[in-house]
Amino acid sequence: MINQDVLYFYGDAHGVYNEFGGVVLDDEEGEKLAQCLGEKGKGLILLNHGLLTVGQTVDEAAYLYTLMERSCEVQLLADAAAAGTGNGKILVNEDAARFTFKAASDPVRWPPPPPRKTPPTRLSANFFIGGIILPFPA
Repeated sequence: MINQDVLYFYGDAHGVYNEFGGVVLDDEEGEKLAQCLGEKGKGLILLNHGLLTVGQTVDEAAYLYTLMERSCEVQLLADAAAAGTGNGKILVNEDAARFTFKAASDPVRWPPPPPRKTPPTRLSANFFIGGIILPFPA
């Protein structure tokens, strides 16, 4: 794995599904996908199809999908750059990968942000919260 963000899928947190048989129309295919994902799985690469991610919430699954898709893109770019220059890739070492996965990959374990010591800087007349633009307080 080549960067910190992709470590959310370290180890058993991802899998590769090799049995693409077309559009899923029955429960049996869904059960095979779940088995391949496993108990710790967060994402699957579906050969000849695409990606699948799961989460404790729809928001988490969507975040993980975007993260996995971008991580695949970065990996392909890094592979191409390494091949074009003849230089090898520098991978995250196993100890750092395990530590990062354990410390940051579970959103339930994420520590809350520290309290602000200073008020936020006013950047514009409006600010953005959860999909709603609100007037900046005076």
